[in-house]
Amino acid sequence: MYTISEFDRLIQFLPVEIRPEVQIEIGSPDQSRVVQPLWRFPWQKYTRFAIDLSRWQKLSPDQQKIYFLREAVMATELALGDNWSALLLYPALIGAGSMGILVELQMGDNLGVGLAAALAASAVFLLRKAEKGQKAQVAADEFAVRYASQNGYTSEQAAAILLSALQQV
Repeated sequence: MYTISEFDRLIQFLPVEIRPEVQIEIGSPDQSRVVQPLWRFPWQKYTRFAIDLSRWQKLSPDQQKIYFLREAVMATELALGDNWSALLLYPALIGAGSMGILVELQMGDNLGVGLAAALAASAVFLLRKAEKGQKAQVAADEFAVRYASQNGYTSEQAAAILLSALQQV
């Protein structure tokens, strides 16, 4: 069984910028990923992660640290880097589309409702693509390898550990 100190070890390996934002919870075996970031509203202080312990225990401690680092980087702003459009524009478009739907529903304009829904849906799609897209995943992989190489691993070791963890998961 995992203890708090073992989860603290994972958090202490993270970059200082995101350590205060991360909380770890015990997940369920039916979740889709080993480390599942839970939904975070903009006003919430923490990014929560649910860990499926049955699959998590199959990873070595080094694989756990580097894989968790990658997932934490993916779920926080570090994965998006300077992509302010994904951080600010898309949520604003989602809000504008939602408000448009409400206004157009009250006015009884079906075309307006459809256009507002299309705006909101396309903004949700673009936000998800920016967060989970291939560029963001590659950036998270590169960041994890670079950060691990600055903290006791060589670049080759870190890349091999991350690759083996991704294959095993």
